[in-house]
Amino acid sequence: STDCEDLTDWTAAAAGTSPTIVKTLFSRGVGSLKCYSTGGAQSQMYWTLPATQTEYYTQCRFYIPYNTAAQLHEIIGHYSAAPARIVNLEVTDAMLLQARNSVAAATYSSGVTVGQGCWHTVQLYTKVHATTGAVKCWFDDVLVINQSSLNTGSNAIARIYGGLVTGTGTR
Repeated sequence: STDCEDLTDWTAAAAGTSPTIVKTLFSRGVGSLKCYSTGGAQSQMYWTLPATQTEYYTQCRFYIPYNTAAQLHEIIGHYSAAPARIVNLEVTDAMLLQARNSVAAATYSSGVTVGQGCWHTVQLYTKVHATTGAVKCWFDDVLVINQSSLNTGSNAIARIYGGLVTGTGTR
């Protein structure tokens, strides 16, 4: 994994609007990013890796406020350079944590209900390979998803995305 302590490396992206990223560095290696846009448009942020990777581990802390029913939250995602989603962690409108393998069009449930109004830590591990790919997820330091022998494609991981919220609860 890569320590991304320089929050200026993150870029905002949104459909049809100019999103804003609020960046706060609390201490070395620990920062806070919040991405939002006006008018209800989807917004998210991304960081481009210094070099593409076929295996990557990402850790982040996230907070989902109260009253966010009927929304889908993409917490963190591993994307190719295209950019195309490879694997991401998301919280469904029912507040369930799951991993989505976009290459194989599959989802993997964690069985975890995410509490609102409190901080959580997730880790996402992705191995890119057409037949021996893997996806692992830890929620608050407990392994909750452990999938192997997957098709996660052949495009290396080039970007880390986070912060996408949709208003419909579906993709």
